[in-house]
Amino acid sequence: MEYIGRLNAPPIEGGTRIVQITSGCSHGNCTFCSIYDRDFQILDLEIVRKQLAMIRDGWAKKVPVKRLYFADGDPFVFNKDRLLKYFSLAREYLPNIEEFSMYATVLNVLRKSDEDLKELQEAGLHTLHIGFESGTNQVLKDLKCGFTKEEAILAAKKLHQAGIRFSGLFMLGAGGKGTAARSAKDMARLIDQLEPDLVSVNSFTIYEGSEIYEQVK
Repeated sequence: MEYIGRLNAPPIEGGTRIVQITSGCSHGNCTFCSIYDRDFQILDLEIVRKQLAMIRDGWAKKVPVKRLYFADGDPFVFNKDRLLKYFSLAREYLPNIEEFSMYATVLNVLRKSDEDLKELQEAGLHTLHIGFESGTNQVLKDLKCGFTKEEAILAAKKLHQAGIRFSGLFMLGAGGKGTAARSAKDMARLIDQLEPDLVSVNSFTIYEGSEIYEQVK
């Protein structure tokens, strides 16, 4: 089945079966992002069922599918009950599933209660991939990420308490010329405070189609 938009999943999920339940990103304001160049939308449930059926009738006949990655930008925008319904639906087609993973945002974690997070973990939520981007609040503001480093730390604490693993995604060089040393120290300090299960650091790159590209071209 054709993926809506450009496929975007963390490299660590390279061997994971993917089911798309949203298209785009509910935040959609980050100045550096050119991937989600479309309005956020929730895919029709029938489309989700077709994807699950394709995995069941294809890959799952060769190898039991034990992990499922939900795409697109941040399916964790859904509330607990909606996510649990997706988990249950997936298990109707793929009964061997043990764990789920997906992208999330800091704010979408903070909007969920500790009880909701724990219930999701017990239902199989294993890993969230979160773009923390920078340890400097001014950089986060300039990039229009929509959260502060203090909120990021609080979100991480909630996930640790619930037993949900998370990977932290960061960018080097987003602060601009002359800020490298300070930004690196801020990032290292934040990583220590977040204690993510996995850290991914990429160089800040300006891509055509992003807001910041239009600012500097």
